[in-house]
Amino acid sequence: DPLVFSDLYDAQGLGFLVGETDAASATDRKRITNDAYVELAGIRGYWRKRSTTISLTAGTSAYNAPSDFADIYRLYYRRNGLYYEVEVLGDKDWLEVSAISSTDLGDPEYARITQTSAAQNQIEISPSPSSNFISAVTASLTLEYFIEITRLVSDSDQPILPANLRHLIVPLAGYFYAVAQGDKLLADSLRIRAIEAKQMVLKHDLTRTGKARRLRPPAGYYPGQTGRVGYDYR
Repeated sequence: DPLVFSDLYDAQGLGFLVGETDAASATDRKRITNDAYVELAGIRGYWRKRSTTISLTAGTSAYNAPSDFADIYRLYYRRNGLYYEVEVLGDKDWLEVSAISSTDLGDPEYARITQTSAAQNQIEISPSPSSNFISAVTASLTLEYFIEITRLVSDSDQPILPANLRHLIVPLAGYFYAVAQGDKLLADSLRIRAIEAKQMVLKHDLTRTGKARRLRPPAGYYPGQTGRVGYDYR
């Protein structure tokens, strides 16, 4: 069966590995297990990727991201069978190319991530969508993003990691625990296994969610559209 929180921190998991199974150490073992879990699961693995749609309003440039949003993967739309990606920029590049005047309406080309004073993540796009664009794309953009990692609380809570990777949390947690307790001998014996655990998870970073820069514009999938493209090379 897939491992749950109690399997990871309790007597059969971290407790066994570090020789600490007393109830008095449970709080520390839970915290360390969560630290290891967040570090392993927090990469851009496919288990963190989600998709949603952003409903557009003509002339509006900023839209709230989902409540579990942590980082963006891709923002795009489809029109007439063609895929168009809205390029996500840093603040410096955004200032150089953004068009945010109320008269600058059209097809969104660029986006950036912002945050309001209420800690609400937002997607800001430029130029703001026009009514013609909204009609052409059925009033929405598709946002693919990475969710935040929620720390485990209840014994039955399941890590977001796939079942075949969850056991790797234990050796990394064991290393963290040994370092925190000042047990150099145990830390040294667990270090290699902790490194191997991170490597086993890290290989999933680019195999599923790595996204290379597009080298040529795509064609549509309807007959006769093989020679038609959207935007030129970027």
